[in-house]
Amino acid sequence: MYVKVPDCFGQLYDNKNEVLKTNVPIYGTKHAARCFYKVPMSEVKYRKYEASKAYPCLYFIWKDGRLVTMVSWVDDIIALDELWKTLNKSRRI
Repeated sequence: MYVKVPDCFGQLYDNKNEVLKTNVPIYGTKHAARCFYKVPMSEVKYRKYEASKAYPCLYFIWKDGRLVTMVSWVDDIIALDELWKTLNKSRRI
């Protein structure tokens, strides 16, 4: 994605003839959503969660006889088990 050179960078760039290429996705674009989605999905695969057949944003795994669930919705994620300990023990995404 390319953006117009901001006015504050006028000394460094020619505002009329140059544009800047972004190296990271800008919040709110389709590309940003896809980049965000890749991170939780890599964690789901790493931790061997199973996707729910009924609800595509629900993932679960049985750990030590307890059901651990993770739900993602747009840009929110919640992971919990019946004792609420998994959220605290899990490494941050």
